[in-house]
Amino acid sequence: MPEGIIFQSQNAYKVLRKALLENYLWAVVSLPAGVFNPYSGVKTSILFLDRNLVKRTDEVLFVKVENDGFDLGAQRRPIEKNDLPKALRTMLRCHSGLDPESSIFPNSPVKPGNDKAPLSHFVPRKRLLESPDVNLSGDRYRPAITRAPGKWRW
Repeated sequence: MPEGIIFQSQNAYKVLRKALLENYLWAVVSLPAGVFNPYSGVKTSILFLDRNLVKRTDEVLFVKVENDGFDLGAQRRPIEKNDLPKALRTMLRCHSGLDPESSIFPNSPVKPGNDKAPLSHFVPRKRLLESPDVNLSGDRYRPAITRAPGKWRW
């Protein structure tokens, strides 16, 4: 679905997001803008729905795919970077109820000196529902990265 539906503030979108959160939504995968070029350059997210899984968990998984194995130009040429296999492993582990690996999920602290943002994170469903606009943008809830002191003082 287009990214606008994830965060727009009109009442119809808020009601839809709330209903999805309460009954069906277990994961949101954010794809890079231009992933559907040349047909559409709109930033897109994939919502994963499973009523049974929602009854067993109190958290929603957010996955941010930054590279899909192709450049984001109009020609979509293959590149080395591809987050999709790791995103798929993350999704499968979460859906099957396995304990996630600490290297995949950021609930474990990010090691000092590692400036790369984690691929995924969990957000409590209650926190999402308490938000007045019921926003489903994963970056809004992304944990802050603590960076080690640098060589020079600020």
